[in-house]
Amino acid sequence: MTIDPAYFEAILAELIEENDLACQGVLSISELVFTGTVPTLSVTLRDDPPRLLVNLDFVREHCRREEHVKALLLHEFLHVLLNHTGEYDVASRAVNLALDAVINHIIHRSCGEDYSEIFRLYYREATGWQGLLVPPR
Repeated sequence: MTIDPAYFEAILAELIEENDLACQGVLSISELVFTGTVPTLSVTLRDDPPRLLVNLDFVREHCRREEHVKALLLHEFLHVLLNHTGEYDVASRAVNLALDAVINHIIHRSCGEDYSEIFRLYYREATGWQGLLVPPR
């Protein structure tokens, strides 16, 4: 997907208009930062309020359409709304996997396969516990 910061912000604005969870989530974020310091997208745990960190190279490589970008944004906003950013100073890999699995399934159930497809594609070769990150068909 060809995407730059302005297009990403336009998708974010559209998501806020159409999704109450995204609206609530973005109000809890202090800053949107485009960076290569994270491998994917992330909300910071130690900042109050949290910052949303976005690796646009990841988005370009793995997102095929706007719904995929929106799913990633919702995923990060749900970490904030479910108080994962307030509850943990540092999340272990096991805790993060469990939280991510729950969030991916929430997105699948509330937004459908157009959104959750990104998780199915990204984790298509997942084995073991990582298989929990793939929503059902």
